[in-house]
This record gives sequence, C-alpha cells and structure tokens, in this order.
Amino acid sequence: MATDDRPAAEPPAWDDNADEVLVEGMITAAVALVVLALVRMLTCYLWSTSQSDVDDTMSDALPPLPPLAEQPWFKKEPSWFIDRWKLVGKNRRAARPIHFVVLEPGAAAAEPEVLHLTLVRHGQGVHNVLADEALGRGDTRPPYSEARLAELPHMVDAALTERGRAEARANQPKARALTPQPRLLVGSPLQRAMETGLLTFAHAVEEAAAPIPVLACDGCREGHFTRNICDLRRPLSEVRAQFEPCGVDFSHVVPTEADAAGEPVDIPGETADSIVDRGYDFLLWLLARSEAHAAADGGAGGANGGMAAVAVATHSVFLLSLTSGVLEWSDEADPRRDYFETGEMRTLAVRVERAQDDAAAA
Repeated sequence: MATDDRPAAEPPAWDDNADEVLVEGMITAAVALVVLALVRMLTCYLWSTSQSDVDDTMSDALPPLPPLAEQPWFKKEPSWFIDRWKLVGKNRRAARPIHFVVLEPGAAAAEPEVLHLTLVRHGQGVHNVLADEALGRGDTRPPYSEARLAELPHMVDAALTERGRAEARANQPKARALTPQPRLLVGSPLQRAMETGLLTFAHAVEEAAAPIPVLACDGCREGHFTRNICDLRRPLSEVRAQFEPCGVDFSHVVPTEADAAGEPVDIPGETADSIVDRGYDFLLWLLARSEAHAAADGGAGGANGGMAAVAVATHSVFLLSLTSGVLEWSDEADPRRDYFETGEMRTLAVRVERAQDDAAAA
C-alpha cells in the first residue's frame, strides 16, 4: 500500500476576536430571553387584570329570578333568599342616592347624620304555629298558600297568639331603656305587627302623658312575593276600626280597589327582588319622617338633634330583605343582620351617606 508522505495540514489559526464575539452573542441571547420573559409576564398581568374587571362586572350582573314554584320555602331555606338579596343590593347600590350604613356597636353615634333605628319583629302569630307544625312534618311548601284561602280564611292578616303578646310585653323593659328614646313608632298595618309595636312601646304610647305618633305604613308590610294568605291585609275599614282608637294614624296607607270592595289586599307584582327596592324606598320615607319630626320637635328627638329616633314593628321576610339588601355593613358576618325570631328587637345606629355630599367633598 502506498504511503502518503505529504506533511499534515496546519490547524487553522484561532481568531483573537472570537472570544469577544462569543461573549457578546451569549449576552445578546440572555438579554433577549429576559426581554421575552418580561413581555410574557406583562402580557399575563394585563390579561389577568382584564379578566378581573370582567369578573367584577359579571358579579354585579343579576341572574334571572327563578319562577316562584322553583323558589324554596322561606321558613325552610332562608339562606337562599339572603344570598339573593345580597346580590340585589350589590346590583342596586351604585344607583342609590343615599346609603344606609350600620355603625359598629359602640361607634360614635352622636353625629348629625345618624339615624337611631329600632327594629322589632312581631310576636308569634297563629300562622307561625301552623308553619312550625308543617316543618315538624317535613313539609317543603308553606301550609298557608293562596290556594287554601277558602279553607283557612282566619289566616288572612294572621293575628297574634297569647304567646306572641307575651313576647311583645317581654320587650317593654328593654324598650323603656333605649337611649335615645324613639320619638316615632311606625308599624306594618298587618295586625300582628301593629299590635306588637303598641304592646312593646306601651310606655311611650298608651301610658304616656304625651304619646309619640304611631304611623301605619304599607311600605314595611310583610313580603307578599310568596303569595301567602297570612300576609294579605284585611280591608282598611277593618284595620282602622281595630287600631285608630289606639291612636294609630292610617293617612300613609293608600286605599286600593280591594279595600273599596271589602276584600283582602295583596301587593300586586311583588317579587323576591322587588321587596329590596320596597325596603329601600321605605327607608327613604322613614328618613324624611324622622327629619321632619326632629325639626318639628325642635331637634329634641335624638341624641344628635338632626334625626328623631324611630322604632319599626314589622315582619321576618321584610326585615331580612332589609338587612341583606338595603342596609350596608362593614362586617358581612355581623350577627345583627341575621334572621329575627318572633318578638325579637334590635337597635341599630345607621349613618346616612348622601351621594351629593360625597360629590361635593371630592
């Protein structure tokens, strides 16, 4: 085999600038990776922010209200309605010209824009006894639905039981000790609420040398979206005959065609959502009465002088819609917003925040 005697080729000479070129390339690649990572992080941040905005918008949107037949019985599942009313309140809040904010217990409540509001649920009624029996049987629908009107005519505008009257009287020492004392009593015209209010505040009405005004108001009637016969009002002529001798003013109750016909009176078209709107309108009405009464009373009605303290005798569904969808709380878990038992009374200091005041301050 022939041997190649040619000399081996010399290896190429290494360029002295090669190290610098390599380092520069590595730096450029690293910078590109960093820039790419930053761009990706920024893109993710912007996307997540936009999604948060969408989520916030969606959370304010109010889902359609299920048909009445698909809604649970309030007595059995009040939490369903609480959650719904919280959504309604959040949905309505931005459009409200006045906000009613409940102060923490012990917070300074002597400023001019604080309403001292005592809320009391009526004592046990005959319909509550019927409901407790139904719950004990495991029923899932109310036993006093409108379909049973002919069978249960005595359930229209359900009356107090003797236990219910005792519950109202048991509140009298607490009512006497309220500071400031209510200068106005407002009651639902349904007899169980009005009688509870008169019994609870007997010291300021029946027994007082100068009784405080007592107003009946349909605005704080029980929610009628449930179509329960116990929540129908008797004709105004019957209700007036019962309570006007006690000094109750019915001038704020507007007569209806059903009143003229001597028939039970409902709240036409009310839904589980619109009761929140009625509750807000009621607080606006109540605020106007409180301010007018304080002015007429020379500012002596409340601790702050600007608003007279007010007591309201009303119902469980209305109260829970008020505390869930109208009143605003710093603590979502505040127990004062929970379900009221029969005859239960609570007093709140409510700061009145007006939108025009906020705009002027800004």
